[in-house]
Amino acid sequence: MVAGGTTVTLRNFADTPVGTSFNLTVQLNSVAVSATVSPTLTIYTYYGNNNIVDQAINVPFITTPLTNTNLTVFNTFTLPTAWTSTRDINAGYFGNLLLSFTP
Repeated sequence: MVAGGTTVTLRNFADTPVGTSFNLTVQLNSVAVSATVSPTLTIYTYYGNNNIVDQAINVPFITTPLTNTNLTVFNTFTLPTAWTSTRDINAGYFGNLLLSFTP
């Protein structure tokens, strides 16, 4: 799965015994600005040459709606005075940018 994607593909279950259970844990990130979200899950099971065996379409999460903790809220602020670094930055520098402020 690629970060930010919406699809997880699991393959090569040929050596997995029939009836084996497993857990798949994924992290849900939201860009919604609403206080709650109501995600659903769709699962397709394939065998061989893309032959569909089973499907579960748009299944809601057990606890829904979920509280959205990823609210996209950006606050604008200005710095009261300019600040100059006392350390020279070398050409091609790549590293952390550390900021500290008190609201």
